[in-house]
Amino acid sequence: MTVRTSVADIPSLATSIVQWIAGNIIDGRWTPGERLNEVHIAEELGVSRAPVREALRTLGEQGLVTHVPRVGSVVNEFTPETVVHVYSLRAVIECWLVAESVRLMTDEVRAELPRIIDQMEAALASTDYPTFYVVTWRLREVLYSCHPNKIAMDEVKRLRGRLHTLPNVLHSIPDMAEWTFEQHRKLVETALDGKAEEAGQYMADMLLRTSELVKAAYEARLQSARQEHGSGQGASAGHRLSATL
Repeated sequence: MTVRTSVADIPSLATSIVQWIAGNIIDGRWTPGERLNEVHIAEELGVSRAPVREALRTLGEQGLVTHVPRVGSVVNEFTPETVVHVYSLRAVIECWLVAESVRLMTDEVRAELPRIIDQMEAALASTDYPTFYVVTWRLREVLYSCHPNKIAMDEVKRLRGRLHTLPNVLHSIPDMAEWTFEQHRKLVETALDGKAEEAGQYMADMLLRTSELVKAAYEARLQSARQEHGSGQGASAGHRLSATL
């Protein structure tokens, strides 16, 4: 692995380290409450402590670790139940956000939502899944922009970050993108009809269903990681990320 030491390289290096540490936390390498040693991580990855420290700061903002004075960064709990808790909170907040946003919807947003649905459909048709999921989130941002309570939106973003990239496991599920598109198409249709409560409940139901799918996929991932560890391979998805640094 080539060690990059220029200032310009540190942000991208820190981002790769974030992915590596988060992957290991998700795969259960470290137990809840365990201290993450900056020196040991830096030595394992062959990098300086600066990008490791920056990565731990980012993970603290995302909620995967907690910074304890005179101790350092310790791992927060991350289990299949964490997935359920995060999506349950999101369902409550976003149900309310959708309903209120529909009531406050501007003509500009009303015109923009169908255009975003068209963009989602185009990305889906070309099997450009990375773009598809980016546009999907953009649709929610546009809808929620109608509401003046930006704290609620910030909390939704924080909760999304709490699971890091784990929900991406769904991208490999056959027909998942099609299901996602259909759900958002119906959501927009309901919103444009002015059915605020129905649209809010639609979002809540969609998130709770997504929670079930992510939890099941995560449980399968943990089982696979345990089997690899038991067979002596010891290379979880998180561990392999070190090769990309």
